[in-house]
Parts: sequence; C-alpha cells; structure tokens
Amino acid sequence: MIDALMSVHNGLRSKDEVFNEHKNEYFTIFKKLNDQNDIIKSSNDAISASWDNFQNLKKSVMIDPTRQQFLQRIDMSLMC
Repeated sequence: MIDALMSVHNGLRSKDEVFNEHKNEYFTIFKKLNDQNDIIKSSNDAISASWDNFQNLKKSVMIDPTRQQFLQRIDMSLMC
C-alpha cells in the first residue's frame, strides 16, 4: 500500500486507480470484521440469557470445592 501511495505522490498512478485496486481488499476485511462482530454479539446474547442459571448453578455447588473451582474458571473465562 505504501508503494502504491508513493506512486500516486510521484504522479505515476492516479488516486482512483490505486483506490479501486485496494477497495475490494478492504471490503473483504470489513466483511470479516462484521461477521466476527455478529458472532461476538451472538455469544454475548447467549451468555446474558444463561447468566442467572449459571449463577444459580455456582451457588448450588458451594459445598463441593472441586466443582466450585471448575465453575469459577468458567466464570473467569466468560469475564475475559
């Protein structure tokens, strides 16, 4: 991209030519970002919908340290 911009700066190529050359590349990147944002939103919606049930499950295993530790690790992962 830097080489293409320098060729515009030096008058070897037009802005439109360089723009059109790289436009599809950026549209592809933007599409991937939108798809990833949709996946993140969907995951967050699923987590939010199940959050109360998960919290109740954590409370129900308070007497079992192994299960409690396991669920706390899941909880920390969800926070990340």
